[in-house]
Amino acid sequence: TPSVSQRSHRPKSVLGAHLMKIRTEPNERLASRLGMSRRSFERKLELARECLTNDFVPRHLGWDHISHATIMSTYIQNEINPMHYVLKSNDTFILDRGFRDSIPTIETWGYQAHMPPTKLRNESQLRTEEANKSRLVTIVRWVVEVINGWIKRDFKIFRQEYFNRAMTHMFVDIRIAAALLNSFREPLKDHPRANDIIQVLNERINMANSLGDYVTENNINRQRASFRTITSNDNELLQFPELTEDDLLLISLGSYQIKLARSYFSEHVRNGMYTIEICIGAIPDLARYNINISE
Repeated sequence: TPSVSQRSHRPKSVLGAHLMKIRTEPNERLASRLGMSRRSFERKLELARECLTNDFVPRHLGWDHISHATIMSTYIQNEINPMHYVLKSNDTFILDRGFRDSIPTIETWGYQAHMPPTKLRNESQLRTEEANKSRLVTIVRWVVEVINGWIKRDFKIFRQEYFNRAMTHMFVDIRIAAALLNSFREPLKDHPRANDIIQVLNERINMANSLGDYVTENNINRQRASFRTITSNDNELLQFPELTEDDLLLISLGSYQIKLARSYFSEHVRNGMYTIEICIGAIPDLARYNINISE
């Protein structure tokens, strides 16, 4: 960031002050740690934001930081014609429901838009077909959630509510944080089993919800069903299929739930009871888990 060196005789302290700010604590506490007044610290922040926005952010955020050669190579290797500047006809937008009013405009310009469907009026939840289509969209949007998580994890300032005083430079700080991630962090990549997961999604898109249908037809959700607790010595467990990690990966359509499973189980075992129960009656294969959390 050459402009910092030109405008300050201590450029490292200017950049360091801003990096500390977006990663850690309030201005007054940071100023005290650095042995300067709050006003002097805030002047360094203002200078850092201006210089980073002019010099660093354009090189590492937005389309300007990706060369045309890289864009063309990526599309040629995938046997797709190079796009016109950034977007081309039939490009796909993955959106959430907040963008529903903009979809007609997007489609008018020749692009495709997909967002999770909404439940019909007077319905308490999505129908099976709509829920499956919703998952096709959300499984693609996970990239957005990952990046949001990175920003909140690496930059403490974005984990809390912004006050009026900080709102004036919030967007500038977000752009700088995003540019830092683009510059120093390895880009996200597809999961090694991505093609297998896509195949399972396509196979299950029209699959009926047999459990939901059974519960509705037999009014199980409106009556008290009888269950009994099973232990590690029960014969029912001997009949349960042994699943590999790859099996679980394809069942859960990704590794997110698998990574959380151990800590989730440990938390509930530590705080209370965690039991597995099976139905007593016409459908012994129906199982549920019961959590009794001690307050």
